[in-house]
Amino acid sequence: MQAIKSEKGSFPFLGTAMACSIIPFDPKEVISKIQISSNQDFSPDYPAGTDLITLFQALIYHNSTGHQFVDIDTYISR
Repeated sequence: MQAIKSEKGSFPFLGTAMACSIIPFDPKEVISKIQISSNQDFSPDYPAGTDLITLFQALIYHNSTGHQFVDIDTYISR
């Protein structure tokens, strides 16, 4: 299982945002970048249009060792 989780900041409509998939992540094309932004000010530090990727982490699940959170750029570079 892999998930994307918000670690910092808050969402006005959710306490925590998570996306999960029971299908192993195996893209047919290489993902070179993920960009997350808001069309409204997210916070004073993140005005509208600012890349919010630093607020998110990817969860990597290993059957033998459990799970590990990594930043998105680290996840993509794997």
